[in-house]
Order: sequence, then structure tokens, then C-alpha cells
Amino acid sequence: MKKLFVFFVLCVCTIFLVSCARPTVNDDTVVQRYKKDISAVIQENEELHGYNTIDAFSNTRYDGDWNKVKARMKISVPDTDKLPVFRYGLKTFSEEKVESIVRSIIGKEPVFYEIGQPSPEYYKMFIEEGYRTIESLEQWKQEVMKNGPQEIEVYNVQTGEEFIDIVDEKYIDKEIESTRKHIAEDQEIIDNYKETDRVETELGYSTDPEDLYLEEKMVMNASFDKEGEDYVLLTVADGKILKIGKRDLTSTRQSGPIKFQTLADDGSYSRKIKISKKEAIDKAEKLVSSEYPEMIFQKIYPSAGSYGYEEDDVEYAWKCYFTRRIENVDVSFEDHEIMTEELHTVPILYETISVIVNEEGIIGFEYNFPLQEEEMISENVKLMPIEDVLAIAKQYFSAQYYDDLVISDMKLSYTRVDKQNDKGHYYYVPVWDFYGKTSMIDPGTDLEIYSFLTINALDGTIIDRTYGY
Repeated sequence: MKKLFVFFVLCVCTIFLVSCARPTVNDDTVVQRYKKDISAVIQENEELHGYNTIDAFSNTRYDGDWNKVKARMKISVPDTDKLPVFRYGLKTFSEEKVESIVRSIIGKEPVFYEIGQPSPEYYKMFIEEGYRTIESLEQWKQEVMKNGPQEIEVYNVQTGEEFIDIVDEKYIDKEIESTRKHIAEDQEIIDNYKETDRVETELGYSTDPEDLYLEEKMVMNASFDKEGEDYVLLTVADGKILKIGKRDLTSTRQSGPIKFQTLADDGSYSRKIKISKKEAIDKAEKLVSSEYPEMIFQKIYPSAGSYGYEEDDVEYAWKCYFTRRIENVDVSFEDHEIMTEELHTVPILYETISVIVNEEGIIGFEYNFPLQEEEMISENVKLMPIEDVLAIAKQYFSAQYYDDLVISDMKLSYTRVDKQNDKGHYYYVPVWDFYGKTSMIDPGTDLEIYSFLTINALDGTIIDRTYGY
């Protein structure tokens, strides 16, 4: 259990927004200074402990009220004698590692099967969707007949071409005819459907175009049994995301696991889960520590996943998140998707493991973009003075639009930033994260799962987690 040096500090200011820039790496040593910096700031601001209100400029308003920021921060510093900077690179899941994870989940040697053909219910879903599409097209046709042809913007996924098309009655009739054709094809599959025996298989990546998604070059996909239920495993992003869980009957070719969405922890969903948080965390930690000891537990939330076609086909469970720990310093938890200029590609998420747990045990596992250490860039880095960090934070918050934002924690941790002009490679650098709550986001809940501000602890640049730098 890490030790934390805890202090309270007051932030008050009204200045301009600090611009974002890419972080730099300073090879200087003397890391002990940051503890002295914190002590000095606390001593200087002793008389200011407590709550206060930051009022921004008069033109900064939200719903007719002044922008208000309260800051009574608990400053947390990890118990470490050095803060190195590393370069990491993305890695691909091996067949051996995937098999080991499945073995840990089911508690015995797994037998894997080919995904096989989808069930009749899968095709019925598309038939129902087809009839809804025809109904919408008929309504559109009536609108065109009444008001005349319409212009629409069209994007060709295969060529990347964008152009303007004219929608008239003939255009819509063609779409209706195409939809009816697809419905007839799906109905024919159902009418001639025959159950087939499952085929055992060895784990491996497929390069068959019919098995690939988006612009991927390889996919690992198989099913297995867990206590009589059908589970599947699926890799995404060319083997850099691994998903394991109960089969989702509505997924493409029924080849993916149920996706569990994080819910607000306001008590209403927690009561639907028949296992305590502690029991869920214990089960999740046992699995992760055996497979990835460098990953440590961060947060837990209620979650829900839909496994079928009916409204009541919903399962509730705890979702436990894990991030990396480097030199006894945690990597801050983030659920942001990284923005990319490349269309139709899987966004590069921050490295996290999520484990889904309910009274049945572990029913889901997902590991996003695992990293491996490539090089230590600096054995120890010097952090900028804490008073300078606080000044940057005050400037930033004074220029933001919030309704009663309360910043409660300022934590020193690591985060991943892009290595410029080198796709797939990243730095882990020390940062200050400012955590808090605002009435703009789920009042009365505990769903604030990312910080409101991340400052590079080396040079003071603000890191935009949406862009990864």
C-alpha cells in the first residue's frame, strides 16, 4: 500500500487560459526538491486553508450564473525516491498470453472453438431493422413528393470521396428495393438454417478478409465454455485490444463479447449487483496480479451489459479498472479516446485493464493497448516548483466555464504522452492531476473518472488527454 504525503492548499486566481504544448524531457536530477516545494507552499499559505470562491471575468457565465471554482485540495505525493522517464511501445497479444488469461478466468485448461455461423435470431434482428428502414424511407418519399428533390452529402468509405447527391422518388425507390432484397436474403438463411457441430480450433490470428474489421490486418477470434455458458474472445486493432466475455447475440456475426457500460455510482444500480465491491475487487485483483503484476487497481463502478434482443436482456456487474505502476508511482486512470485524423480506425485508448465481476465470478475482461518498456530516457528528473504549478492551475480554472466546480485532489502521477512523429511509441512522464466534481456532471454521483486538468510536472505545459499530448 503506497504512502501519501498529504497537505491542504488553497487556490485563488483570475487570469488567462494557458495554452497547450507538447511536453519535453529534462535530464536533470534532484527529484527530492518537489517535496520541499510542497512544504514551502503550504507554509506560505497556512492562513488560507479552507474553502473560497474563484470568480471569473464578468463575461464568463454559465446558465446566467458566475463561473465558480472552489479549491481545497489534498496534495498527494507517492512514496518514491526517484522519478524516471521511460519510452514505451505498443505490443500485440500473443496466443500464449490470451490462453493463460482464459485459463485464469475459467480455472481450468480451456478448449477453444471456431465462432461458426450466427444464430437465426441474429438474422431476425436485421430483418426487423430492414422493415424499420423501409418505413423511414416511405416517409422520406412522401416528403420528397410534397416538397421536391433534396440534396445530401455523401461520403464513400472505400474511396474517401465526398460528393453531393440528389434525392428524388427514383432514388428512394432504389433504396427500398435494395432493403427488401437484403430482407429476403436473411429470411432465406433462416428458412434453410441447420444447426452444426462446434469445431475445435487452436488460438491464432486470422488474415482472412472476411474475418477482419475496419482496416485491420489480423484478428484472433474464438469461443469457449465457462460453467456451461458460451464465451468469446476477440482482438481488435490488429491484436492491441483484447476482449473476453459472454457472447453478445447482437454483435457482428455474434463474434464479440457483451460490452458493459459504466454507470453512475448513485446507489440505484449498485443494489442490482448481488456481490459487494470488496468481493469484486478481490476477484479482479487476483486475476490481474497473476497475469499482469505491474497493473494495479484504481477504480470500481457499477456497469450494465445487454446480451440479447429484448429490453430486459440486461446484466449488472461491477467494473474494476487497473492501470500501470512505475517505480511505485501510479499511472493516472483515464477513459478518454485519443482523437485521430485517420477515419474509420480504432481510437488509441489509454492503457487500461477492466474486469467485469458479479455473483457468477469474472464474466468479462478487456485490456486496451498494452505497452512494453523500450528505454529509460532519464533515471531521475527534476520537477518544476510547486508554486509555479499552482499558478498555472489558477490561470486555467479562472478561464473555464463551470458551474460550482470543486477541486478536491491534486495528485502526482504518471501519464502517457505521444512521442512526436513516432506512431505507436510514447513517453511516461510525471504530471499533476487536478481531480474534482461539478454540478454540470451527474450531480450526486461518483462518476468523475478523469481529472479536470493535467499539468506536465517537468515544464508546466497543459496536457490535453483527448489528443494524448
